[in-house]
Amino acid sequence: MPAMNNILSKWVPVSERSRSLSLVYSGMYLGSVTGLAFSPLLIHKFGWPSVFYSFGSLGAVWFTTWATKVLLSSSVPLYISNSSV
Repeated sequence: MPAMNNILSKWVPVSERSRSLSLVYSGMYLGSVTGLAFSPLLIHKFGWPSVFYSFGSLGAVWFTTWATKVLLSSSVPLYISNSSV
């Protein structure tokens, strides 16, 4: 969670930070509620491992999308140069 505050402080203008933080944090809680609502359906239809496979797959897709966006839009290098050491 502290990383999210850091990322938003670098990417979002000051006038829009409170709105973006509220959307991010409400999205986290909405995701938890949605996950808890759909888990019993997945367990009933496909068995308990399906919960881990489905949410793990969604997490991998989300991470890939997010990482691609970060790499394409970041002006800060993601590595330490020799001159920095």
